[in-house]
Amino acid sequence: MTYTCLGDDLYEIRLVIYRDCGPTNTNNTGFDLSGIISIYNSNNVEVQSVEISNPISTTLSDETVGNDCLELPIGLCIEQGVYTVIVELPPIEGGYQIAYQRCCRNDQIINIQTPGDFGSTFTVHVPGSDEVSECNSSPTFNADPPLALCLGDEINIDLSATDTDGDALVYELTTPLHGANDMNPTEITAPPFTPISWGAGYSENYPMDSSPAISIDSSTGMITGTPTSMGMFVIGIKVSEYRDGALINEIIRDFRFLVVDCNVTTASFPLSSWYCNSLTVEFLNNSDNAETYLWDFGENGATSSLFEPYHTYADTGLYTVTLIANPNTICADTNTVTFPLYTELLPYFQDPDPQCIDNNSFDLVGEGIAPPGTTFTWDFGPDATPSTSNVPNPTGITFPEVGAYPITYNLQYNDCDETFVGMIEVFDEDIFPEIPNLAPQCFNGNSFDFTAEGIYPANAQFLWDFGPNANPQNATQQNPDNIQFSSAGIQNISLSVSANGCENTTSGTVEISDQTPVEIYSSPHNGCEPFTVEFESNISSANYLFEWNLGNDVSSTSSTTETTYTEGVYDVSLVVTNTENDCEGSLFLDNYVNVAPQPISNFTVNSEGYILGQAILITNDAQHANSYIYEYSTGYLSHEESPEYTPQIIGDIIIWQYALNEEFECIDSSSVEIQVDYQHTLWAPNTFTPNKDQLNDYFAPIHRGVEEYRLQIFSRWGELIFNESGENPKWDGNFYDGIPCMIDSYVYLINYKTFTDEWYNTKGVINLIR
Repeated sequence: MTYTCLGDDLYEIRLVIYRDCGPTNTNNTGFDLSGIISIYNSNNVEVQSVEISNPISTTLSDETVGNDCLELPIGLCIEQGVYTVIVELPPIEGGYQIAYQRCCRNDQIINIQTPGDFGSTFTVHVPGSDEVSECNSSPTFNADPPLALCLGDEINIDLSATDTDGDALVYELTTPLHGANDMNPTEITAPPFTPISWGAGYSENYPMDSSPAISIDSSTGMITGTPTSMGMFVIGIKVSEYRDGALINEIIRDFRFLVVDCNVTTASFPLSSWYCNSLTVEFLNNSDNAETYLWDFGENGATSSLFEPYHTYADTGLYTVTLIANPNTICADTNTVTFPLYTELLPYFQDPDPQCIDNNSFDLVGEGIAPPGTTFTWDFGPDATPSTSNVPNPTGITFPEVGAYPITYNLQYNDCDETFVGMIEVFDEDIFPEIPNLAPQCFNGNSFDFTAEGIYPANAQFLWDFGPNANPQNATQQNPDNIQFSSAGIQNISLSVSANGCENTTSGTVEISDQTPVEIYSSPHNGCEPFTVEFESNISSANYLFEWNLGNDVSSTSSTTETTYTEGVYDVSLVVTNTENDCEGSLFLDNYVNVAPQPISNFTVNSEGYILGQAILITNDAQHANSYIYEYSTGYLSHEESPEYTPQIIGDIIIWQYALNEEFECIDSSSVEIQVDYQHTLWAPNTFTPNKDQLNDYFAPIHRGVEEYRLQIFSRWGELIFNESGENPKWDGNFYDGIPCMIDSYVYLINYKTFTDEWYNTKGVINLIR
């Protein structure tokens, strides 16, 4: 509904109604011959009721579909009915709301709930005297909506409007208004008006199934999007009219869009490949809705206008064929296909590099012309695991022994059956590369020569990796030279040597110092005094100056030196200067020389003469030793500090003591000779003088070969006055209670055991004299 101001408070009201005039109008509903337009003030009170009648009807052309190359299905029909009436509307505050209401909608609409129960309200606002200062005309749409939309076709529909007053217009999708119902199709209700209810999944911003979604440009009124489902869809398009920034009016186009499957001119042909046939290709044509054709066979400009032509190609290859349906027309459609044309399959594979027998595993890549449905057959021989394969690119093929193995690769497709034979070689090579150690160098002017040593065959290949700081970083020579490094520190080097598929890698390092790298070598530097140590450095004497400080107030300027140390701990240092580049290096060895006192061997034994079976007791008197070895000429050895040993032979026995400092590996020795006899002796004196002059104060037997004895003393009247046992008991001339015995003669009785466990008795008289 729109209106035009005619002046003198007169307005022409224009109501445009659309109806289905085709088979979708199942009730054969036509335009009403008459109807009522209601006019309300700002308080929603009806102030006029105007009759409309005799609409002017027009059937819309299918050209309104918007795409000249789309052909709508037969039977679609939309008819437009236009009602006009002139009314007088004096200016009032708040203006007028003009409305027309009618039921019902097509029950085949799918985006609103129970469409047959919903009617329509068409309304427009005439601004009042408080809104505008002069008569207003509403916007009017520039074009009718399209008869139908084509499924899957991107739409660009201009639904813009024109305002004769020059007011600003803003477009948006909106929800159409409900009016009247199926029980009272012409019922009139006052504002405000109720919007329709959208079906599930639909809204005013998503009114139909579409991707991208249907939308409208707010400035231009251009609708875009692509319908994705067929059917009837109601869409509301609102145009808001602004004057000097204030909203003065809104009009709504409430229209049912029909989405159908249109007949589109398409160029199509099914060719995708041409294998194992002649060079003459037959082209089939699956195009729709076309009358003329133009083929381009993609070879030297060859073309054809036949519906389904033949073309003979000069050679095999990959060709791009183009088919244009309805060429040189606005509705022309083009289809381009690139297809392979091959009369042979040409199986092939690259022989893999040889491998070592250890952990050999081959991966093969089959090449050639292999259309879908091609049968692949590999035969690796009976010794291989697996022995066959039916995949294009088999992996993990292994062989148990060294040798050359023929491999067959077969392709079969239709009448093509072609085979290629290649070779796999398995070797066993001894490869054990070595990188010799190189002396450290100063950073300034560093240059290293490397040598590949170790075990490898004569045809070996070499790959050196000197790291990112080297120039060059890599080398393939066996013995690369003049390798320079751009930074100091430890540089990691790797060498890979390969031959006949076998490979082994080793690694090493070189050291580059900001200073001359100095190392000190010496003879053993831990020992016992006097201790001489010889020193030398890792640097030859040429072009270098040396400053040795040996820690014992001895210095030297030679490349090698020596000195003798006494007991103590000594620091050693060396400063080396390169006379060509002034690169200096030094090394300080803290507590490097450690000198201990020389061990002194010394020991004593408990007797010089022994009876067979008597133990030899050793007392250790050695100095500066921490370990001992005693060696007896009888063959007996002991590591005890003071051992006890009972020889089982008679004669002269030599005992050697070795006194050691094990930490410093120092040793000294000494020896003692003793005699072991077989017989024993025991002799008792006949007189002693216990007067405490330390001369002959005790009575005891003198014995040899006796282990122990019991000494008893009796008075002349048989009284026992002394009784003791042990290794050497002796009588001091007193009674048990310590009272001195009188001068007299006494009887002694001795019972003794020898070292051979034999017991003997002897007795006699001892005279006590004071």
